[in-house]
Amino acid sequence: MDVPQQMLEMLLPVAEALGEELLAHVAFVGGSTTAFLVTDPITRQAVRFTEDVDLIFHVDGREELAGEVMAATPDVREYIAAQFQALLEHPEFDYAIQGNLQDNNRAELFYQRWEQISGLN
Repeated sequence: MDVPQQMLEMLLPVAEALGEELLAHVAFVGGSTTAFLVTDPITRQAVRFTEDVDLIFHVDGREELAGEVMAATPDVREYIAAQFQALLEHPEFDYAIQGNLQDNNRAELFYQRWEQISGLN
């Protein structure tokens, strides 16, 4: 089986598990997507295959996100809250957020929502 097909078989179950609504707010990144970006067929086969699927959720502007996390099972809610809290404590987090917000005037709202979710455990 070729590398792009292996990656596709790895990504599809994750995409299906997320469901249509969440899938609309996610971007697959990292090694699991690399082969899809390479156009040369020989080079594409040499792409390093990864065993994990990395994804990024779009959080900014999703008012309902805290409610969705609250509705999750306790173990999922605790995990998400702990991950949000860990990012808030990371020394480079502010830098990353400021560099990725399309509208820096939304930073306060973003942090309010992020802190709300980080306290849901």
